[in-house]
Formats: sequence, C-alpha cells, structure tokens
Amino acid sequence: MNYEAGRLIGPSDMVIATYKPFQNLWESVVKEVRYFKEYPRKVEVGLANPSDEMVWIGGIPYNKKMARRPRGDQK
Repeated sequence: MNYEAGRLIGPSDMVIATYKPFQNLWESVVKEVRYFKEYPRKVEVGLANPSDEMVWIGGIPYNKKMARRPRGDQK
C-alpha cells in the first residue's frame, strides 16, 4: 500500500457520494469490483447534495464531511 500525503494511515469506512442518475452505477461498482469486495472496511454509496463540498481521493468523489467522520464499528 502506498501512503499519500494527507491521507489517513490504514483503511477507514468509505462513503462514495454521487448524484441520483449515477447511484445504481456506483452500487454495482461497489458490489462487483474486486477492490471494493476485498476492502476491509464498510463501503457505502450515498446521495450527494449540490451544497456538499466534494473531495476526490484516488479518483473517487467523497463528501468532505463524510471523509472526516469518525470510524464506526470495526468489522
């Protein structure tokens, strides 16, 4: 695993924020892509609000508030 400056060390829960037309696509990606299937933490797809500040990490859009929320229960 390569560490990127500013990124938390170790995996954390992931919430992928998207807009309604792309929700089914992202849910399919999370279910079918090996990276997400093998991800050691919880991965969710949530709806983005136009007022949310979005950040891109590794080519995936995140709600900035969600990207900083505390870790939930561990698997």
